[in-house]
This record gives sequence, structure tokens and C-alpha cells, in this order.
Amino acid sequence: MARRTTFGVKFALHGCALAAMLWVVAGTAFADSYAVIVGINHYRSPQLRRLRFAEADAIAMRRTLIDYANVSEENIHTLLGEEATRLNIGAAVKGWLAERAKPEDTVYFYFSGHGTFANDTGGDEDDARDELLCAWDSALMDITYVRDDDLNRWLQNVAAERKVVMLDCCHSGTGSKAIYLGDNTVKDAGFDWYSLAAAT
Repeated sequence: MARRTTFGVKFALHGCALAAMLWVVAGTAFADSYAVIVGINHYRSPQLRRLRFAEADAIAMRRTLIDYANVSEENIHTLLGEEATRLNIGAAVKGWLAERAKPEDTVYFYFSGHGTFANDTGGDEDDARDELLCAWDSALMDITYVRDDDLNRWLQNVAAERKVVMLDCCHSGTGSKAIYLGDNTVKDAGFDWYSLAAAT
């Protein structure tokens, strides 16, 4: 896993670019904006070491979306710590978000926590690996993680035409395989994807 820095240092490095990107996205005339924000410091499994700043990063991202992307507080669904189970993350995207977002809306998904990988189960990965987001209750079995396939499927069921995914975790470089083609090219999959941490 990559070493994490404090949010202050990270925001100093990424804040201007992030704020500009959010301003450009929010500056388009869309009806509403919605966000699902996930941050996990401490995991149920002792095999996943504690993080210091993931939840603070998630809270700061919530504030950033309100201040720079004009997202209303009531349109942000936040899951922190033990709230961020695989079941709850899935329900937030394919339930709460999908039920609210209309085609003309903008939606954001932000995750800060541990990331890892497993063997590709669908045969659609050039590197033969699926990227995984570690939910609070993730354990040894990979079915307890959020696979890139899961996230892609959940987001495809959200009607909004503008989708922005931000992953602040290890192995995030190809966390949205529908976008990253493995050769530094980008494919239009109906949503934008941004990595806030170097993939390892």
C-alpha cells in the first residue's frame, strides 16, 4: 500500500486542480447534483491497517462539493467508518443515488480508504486483475469487497449522463476499467474518472 499523507499536504497538491475540475463540471447547466462520499479509517478486519486521514478527507470532500460544485447538503450521502459496509455502499449508489438522479443531473462518487486487487473474474482485464475497494467489512473472501465490475455496473444504472468518480486509494489507477484501456488512452464510458492517489 502507498503511504498516505495528511489531507493538508494532499489538498495543497491537488486542491487547485480539483476545485477547477469541480467548477467546470458544476458550471454546466445541469438540474441537480448528487454525491455519495465514503471514508474509512478503521476496518473490522485486523489485517487491514488503520488509516489516519481517510474520513477527514471524505469530510473535506463533502465540504469541497458544497463550496465549489454547488451540491446541496441534502443531496450528499456520506458513509464513514463502520457505516461504509459493502451492502451500504452498494445501496447508496444503486438505491439512493439511482432513485434520485435524472439524466440531466451530475453525480459524484468519492472513496477514501484501502484499495487492493484480485484475480479478474470476467476476463476483461489486460493485467488479469480486478481492482477492489475495501469496504469496512471486507475480509479474506473477495466477495466482501467492491470490485471495479460492481462499481461500473452500479453506476451504469444511474440515469445521470454526467458522472464523476474519484478514488483516493491504492490500486486506483485502473479502478474504473471502463475508462482506462491500459495504453494511456481513454474510452468514453458515460462518466469521468479521477484518481487522487498514485496506483501501486
